[in-house]
Amino acid sequence: MKKRDIYEVAIKLLGIYVAFITLNQCKDFLALLFFIPAYKNVFDNDWTILFSGFVLIGTLLITYLLLFKTQKIVKLIAQPSDEEIVNVQFSKKQLYQICLVLSGILTIVFSISEFIHVARNFSLSLKDTGLQFNKIHWVFPIVKVIVGVLLVKFSVALSDYINDKIK
Repeated sequence: MKKRDIYEVAIKLLGIYVAFITLNQCKDFLALLFFIPAYKNVFDNDWTILFSGFVLIGTLLITYLLLFKTQKIVKLIAQPSDEEIVNVQFSKKQLYQICLVLSGILTIVFSISEFIHVARNFSLSLKDTGLQFNKIHWVFPIVKVIVGVLLVKFSVALSDYINDKIK
């Protein structure tokens, strides 16, 4: 495995991490789109939505570049000396698989804590009749747990797919 290959793996892993951040930003942006119109008298302009949309588009663009334009990024940052072979025990596919499993486990752990927080807020809203609890808050932690489970379950197939896309 060459140093350039290690750069590729690191950039792809960073892309996977940014993809999870993008998923979270999509959740926040959708919440902003659906809840700000209810409070239109508080917000006189739509700059918040516009700015959030630009941030989301920028993050999506960065995710795309990191995941699908890895070779071009490596060409920009790699030195000629990075062509030397480095002895590592893992293949690219195995590294992708390990990172997908770790990403899935982290997603599950963070989503479960978010789910517990939502459940706590729901129980508080039941005690206090003045609070209204929106059911949409249940959806995002559940979807994240499902994505985490799918990452762990299909890590081999996903690592094969990512590895084939590099070639």
